[in-house]
Amino acid sequence: MIEPVLLQLLDAYPNLEVAVAGADPKWFRQHERMLFLDYVEIAEYSDLLAGFDIGVAPLEDTRFNAGKSDLKVLEYSMIGLPVVASKVPSYVGTIRNGETGFLAKNPKDWLRHLRSLIEEAELRTRLGASARAWAVTRTISRNVGLWERAYTVRSDKSR
Repeated sequence: MIEPVLLQLLDAYPNLEVAVAGADPKWFRQHERMLFLDYVEIAEYSDLLAGFDIGVAPLEDTRFNAGKSDLKVLEYSMIGLPVVASKVPSYVGTIRNGETGFLAKNPKDWLRHLRSLIEEAELRTRLGASARAWAVTRTISRNVGLWERAYTVRSDKSR
């Protein structure tokens, strides 16, 4: 979906590396600075993400994907990474465009937002900090009361 954009960015920025996780390398044309990461244990996952500068969450707007959550954006945000994500329902309700990340609906958006984050360290820092501040509001410890109320209401109705 965003392969042409990534290749264009790799050609434009000689120090850029793109790390791809969770995608089949056969889906991409080969480039010496496009790295395909092997599976990592869950205990190592946050360390892997901490080595990134920008999180990318491309997702096609399909009926199947409409049932997906915003977990990928939440994972990036919890680490403090700025994120560029597809403008799909799963992410639209999560990302405040230009504040906690960017939403992209076409290749032009992807290119513009990724270029901004590559070129502007202050923007990466600001969006990453805002994303992290949002992500901590989504932790279980911060929301356990909501779960307790949901279970209480459910058990009260079943009586």
